[in-house]
Amino acid sequence: PGVIFENEQFHMLVQTEYMNLGGTIEYLVSNDGKAYERVGTALHSISGTDEAALYDPHPAIINGKKYITYSGSNFISVNEGEDASKEWAPHTGRPDIYLAKSESGSWQGPWKRVGKILAHSEVPHHNQFGHPQYEWGLEGSQLIQMPDGTILMNVVCFLPHGEFSTRQRVFFAFADKVEGPYHTIGTVLQPTAEGWESGENGHAAGLLLGDELSLFYQARAPGKAPNIG
Repeated sequence: PGVIFENEQFHMLVQTEYMNLGGTIEYLVSNDGKAYERVGTALHSISGTDEAALYDPHPAIINGKKYITYSGSNFISVNEGEDASKEWAPHTGRPDIYLAKSESGSWQGPWKRVGKILAHSEVPHHNQFGHPQYEWGLEGSQLIQMPDGTILMNVVCFLPHGEFSTRQRVFFAFADKVEGPYHTIGTVLQPTAEGWESGENGHAAGLLLGDELSLFYQARAPGKAPNIG
């Protein structure tokens, strides 16, 4: 889930499915940050499009307007011929980053899809389609407006080389407008030589207080369960 605090309430967006058809992004609220109540559905997946699966939503306020950034991917048929439409699977691990904007100015929406704002091909340090060691797509995105108005995207990539389960990385990209284009400055957290941060890191949440940015993130040693830093 992604959470933002505004007007004395916590606003949460959370997926119902990970890489399955028919998933939604749900909107919930809380007065204390502990007990949440569902308000409604923010977004539905759209079969047959690049948003047939959607997940990792995160709310953002940019120039006073409300947005959701999230990962979306298509599905492919796993059968051929007459049975081609009967069984479908996610276009394995190939999500790009998408954006939706509230048309009402409320977290209840309705939400207008803006479209794809960051693709594989725009991230040179990310593994690309067709690579023999392709692992996964772009995910875990968050948008933060910096004090000078620049838009920071905090997001996850997977490096094109190295052992599997050691290539996930947090990276930053910047844009002048929320719709992009976004320009990456590369990965921002490097693994340690040993210990729980020695394998990979990702799925960070940034908190901007004044001119200081704090980053909370997930990391793990190779073959281990994640820890939070």
